[in-house]
Amino acid sequence: MKLGEPTKIKPKDGLKLRKENGQFLAEGGETVIASSYWLRRLNDGDVEEVTDEAVQEQIADQPKPKTKG
Repeated sequence: MKLGEPTKIKPKDGLKLRKENGQFLAEGGETVIASSYWLRRLNDGDVEEVTDEAVQEQIADQPKPKTKG
């Protein structure tokens, strides 16, 4: 995470975190502008960065739709 750059983060499982504006961070994650606020949350272990690899793992874990055949 580099300051000033957009990055996608999500709260660790079971946590509800407020954004800098007082609203809650979405459980599934949101794109935010990296700031000292989010760096502190990351260092505290309250959030995690969502990488392409993490997104692919989530997709792989979802049940596949059944097809008729």
